[in-house]
Amino acid sequence: MARLDLKLEVKAPVSMLFRAVTDPETVQHWMPDLLDWQVVEGEPPEIGSSFQETRRMGKRSATEVFEVTAYLRDKEYAVRGYAQGVDTHTSYAFQPAGGGASQVDIVLFYRWQGLWGLVGPLMKPMLRRYLQKDLEALKGYVEGQRR
Repeated sequence: MARLDLKLEVKAPVSMLFRAVTDPETVQHWMPDLLDWQVVEGEPPEIGSSFQETRRMGKRSATEVFEVTAYLRDKEYAVRGYAQGVDTHTSYAFQPAGGGASQVDIVLFYRWQGLWGLVGPLMKPMLRRYLQKDLEALKGYVEGQRR
């Protein structure tokens, strides 16, 4: 299983950053290339609930179903997903960063299935770019809400 580690510091309290990542209504305001977001089961972000998101990926769209696997308010959030040959597990760890700022450490584990297993490793830089774009949008949204 491959791994990507990312970190984001935001000039806002942990509670604002946590809500922006975990609240279904809020996610739709900041996530770039999000085309559709729907509840599949339960009430996200409760553990065991699931949701489906469709995003633009280049010229195509990709739909993925996620299950919430961890939720500890203002501390931890994790989801597991599967779509189009990729099994993912993403965890977020939130903490204060000093001076009223907050930080989230993100770890994404992913495994390419089937034929994707051959070309998947070559796509790691592209995946990192998409995630970086998400984080920049998240930071802009949260810091803009603080004003």
